[in-house]
Amino acid sequence: ELVFLRLAARLGGDQAAALLPVDEGLSRPRGFAGAPRYSGPIPDFQALQHCLEALGLPQPGAAGSSWALQGPRTEQGQALLAGDLQGTPTLPGLWYQLELRAPELQATGASLPGMPFVLIGHNAHLAWTWTAAMADTQDLVIERPVDDGRAVLRPHGRREPITVRSELIAVKGPLRFVRLEIRSTSRGVLLDSPLEQDLDRVREEIASLRDTPEVPTGDRLALRTTLGEPDYSLVAWYGINTATTLAEARAAATGLHRPSLNLLLAQDEGHIAWQVTGRLPQRGRDSGKYPVPGWEEGHDWNGYVDPAANPGLTDPSGYALIAANQRTLPEDYPLTLGHSWMAPYRAQRIQQWLERPGLRTRQDLARMQQDRISPQALHFQKALLAVAPSLLSVDGGARHIADQYLLHWNGEFAPDSPHAALFALLQPALFEALYGDELGEDLEALMALAPFHYNALEEHLRSGAPDFWDDIRTPETETPAHIWARALRQAKAELDRRLPGLGTQKLIALRRLRFTHAFTHRRGLGPLFDLGPLAVAGDTHSLLSLRTPLRDPQEVRFAPTLRARFTPADWSASRMLMVPGQSGHRFSPYRADRLASWRSGEDAVLPWHPATAAAAPPLGVLRLIPAPAGDGR
Repeated sequence: ELVFLRLAARLGGDQAAALLPVDEGLSRPRGFAGAPRYSGPIPDFQALQHCLEALGLPQPGAAGSSWALQGPRTEQGQALLAGDLQGTPTLPGLWYQLELRAPELQATGASLPGMPFVLIGHNAHLAWTWTAAMADTQDLVIERPVDDGRAVLRPHGRREPITVRSELIAVKGPLRFVRLEIRSTSRGVLLDSPLEQDLDRVREEIASLRDTPEVPTGDRLALRTTLGEPDYSLVAWYGINTATTLAEARAAATGLHRPSLNLLLAQDEGHIAWQVTGRLPQRGRDSGKYPVPGWEEGHDWNGYVDPAANPGLTDPSGYALIAANQRTLPEDYPLTLGHSWMAPYRAQRIQQWLERPGLRTRQDLARMQQDRISPQALHFQKALLAVAPSLLSVDGGARHIADQYLLHWNGEFAPDSPHAALFALLQPALFEALYGDELGEDLEALMALAPFHYNALEEHLRSGAPDFWDDIRTPETETPAHIWARALRQAKAELDRRLPGLGTQKLIALRRLRFTHAFTHRRGLGPLFDLGPLAVAGDTHSLLSLRTPLRDPQEVRFAPTLRARFTPADWSASRMLMVPGQSGHRFSPYRADRLASWRSGEDAVLPWHPATAAAAPPLGVLRLIPAPAGDGR
């Protein structure tokens, strides 16, 4: 939504909306009424990303691929469940593995620090995994200040006072506190100066311990989210961990209010299920994709969707369920889940695997998780083939590049592939050649969204729409062949610059994966605590997914941090692998002992001890005794 505001200020609302497609071939969502009337500053979300990176913190943008099979699709006629979760490669790793035993509870799998239950794993009857559902549970509301900035305008000329509260943020140092003033309306917190300053300004503010600057004049942005609602997710996770049937697990999952997930389940009796979790806003006349004016009627949330109405399904007619951050609901579905899906390519690749002759086994699931073919690359190749005849007459050299690297490629991001290396550099070149003349400096904001959402370039190449091809900076009228030629030459020049010599032009020489510690930016400590860089091969849109920024395809920002394959008919055959290891201690032998297996695609046993072992003597006893009243601890 912030990017939309930036693009709308430059191009107008209609063209800005065209640059933020929903999914392949989908029409613009309801609620769009042209360019928003917004006159205030636009916070720079890229500065927030850089701030997280500078502090060595994981960045938002987790994704994953999961699928469940049953009956006629599996060799034994039983259920199979596979999943991986992608996140920021960090040290210590995001996950830890455990088997949890307590009265009326036994489950094994993986969890996150602070969570007392298994988040991905199985009990004696059910296995579960999940991916982000890409639900839209937050909106930006344009607020128009009145009365010297002390109130905002509401329908029919009414005024609502702005609420101001002070937060004292404890910091290390002699003064110990920074005062931050938080302004809010009934629509949410106003995105004030902390988001509008660049990173250097933020550091300067913290260093000098100054109070928050005064709010600038002009329109403001309020952030309305579901985060203020009570959350009982721990109760829901307990219900999932102890469920014995799919119905029990799906019912428990409706209590998972945040985040919104695609929960996939497989049962030991051969059944599978899918359930969308999360509290979904019941919007008025809006879709939630674009910022809305707070002074007009009809833009309020009308409560929340009944969690029991969240989409879900048990035992699908096709005997398979796929959840890979793609759009999972048809366009005419009565409930609006979101409008910012990831590209559908990983889901399409899973479907291609499932359509192959033969029945699937656990070993097939492992091979699928190591698959490096990118449907997106083949999608781009198809568009290039359409202009190839014209390309020969426009620029013979560019056509030679296309012939040498792309037109006869199978789309696999193999380690030694020069084709994949060029393609990784072609995408930013196409963005620049196609949109750079219209967008100028705002092109970077559009490109920053590309790894996380189905993007304008993908839809443009799919539809063949005539707009944007002409370069408005030249007197000539450019055609698609001219833009392709320009991008091909730029990508090849960049490949020669990064990897000079044909013998070195391999994908594995371009991709680098580093597991970073919080000390990564501390001089002298980073190399001691980080792990890598490691040469890896894969793509954002392959099942072995390695996501990189478009401008820097050498830096892997997101990778599969956990892989799992569950066999409910025989739990001893289930497998799980998390990286880099179980321990966060720098000199522990378990700090990175899973990394070699992760890179080679080998299996790792998921320990499971039948319930009869629950009576085994404990290794030790930990007693937690409350401190006496008034102790102060």
